[in-house]
Amino acid sequence: MTLYPFTSVSSIPKELDEKVEESLSKPIEHEIPYLFVDATYLKVRDLKVRGGLHYENKALFVVAGIRDNSLREILGVRLADSEDSLFWEKLFEDLKKGGLY
Repeated sequence: MTLYPFTSVSSIPKELDEKVEESLSKPIEHEIPYLFVDATYLKVRDLKVRGGLHYENKALFVVAGIRDNSLREILGVRLADSEDSLFWEKLFEDLKKGGLY
């Protein structure tokens, strides 16, 4: 069993967040003929309320594209309170700004 110092363990989520953000902010450079958008609802802890003991239902949206060569890639991930027309408009505007056409 490998043991890690507490300081290393606490830095892992931050490093992972940075890598995910870097990956999702890269421009879309390939043609994406197929686009899939799906959501799942999760109970998410709200750290701003009562010391983080409050949970809310949130929608986790994942946008996946499939290239002509069948390779799949995650193009976007969003956490939202719900899905409404403004949410969808913003999501697809962001994808277009990233190079999706």
